Amino acid sequence: MKWVYFIKPIGMDGPIKIGCSYSPDQRRKTLEFWSPFPLEILAEWQGGAVVERQFHAMFSASHRHHEWFDVTDELLAVISQIKAGTFDGSTLPDPQQLPRKAKDLSYMTAGWKYERSVRTRIDNIVFSVDLEAAKALDTRFARDIGDLDDLGVELARPAVEAKIAELRAQAATMPRRRPRPRWAA
Repeated sequence: MKWVYFIKPIGMDGPIKIGCSYSPDQRRKTLEFWSPFPLEILAEWQGGAVVERQFHAMFSASHRHHEWFDVTDELLAVISQIKAGTFDGSTLPDPQQLPRKAKDLSYMTAGWKYERSVRTRIDNIVFSVDLEAAKALDTRFARDIGDLDDLGVELARPAVEAKIAELRAQAATMPRRRPRPRWAA
């Protein structure tokens, strides 16, 4: 049976996490591992993910980050009612997903994408050969590419592609790395 739990740092006014788990106490211990503060369970209400989203909808105005909410009088009143056994679950609103912030992808310039593709291709070449042979490859180039945005991607591309072709040819003459069996981790 799943439970919706309300957790907050001990001795602090908030924030309060509204989450869902089969074992709220075990979840508290897991959260405590990553938290700089000890945590306490304020209340538990029987229900799964849908009920959790209903509580999220109820307190969406005080949403802080992921499943964490700022303390409000309304939130504290609901926690008190749950503890006292007087909370009426029919007052919960329709479930809703919490808003997610859009990822910042501004760093993904053409130069960044090309540099990443070059590093990936060089790494694939290096990792395709035997470990001792890989040490002989001239991979300083891969480490010294720098930021291709400064060089201008189109100006640097011919030299980079020529060096990758040279590395491929060099690696083709070296002993290959033995594939690991599928059962080996």
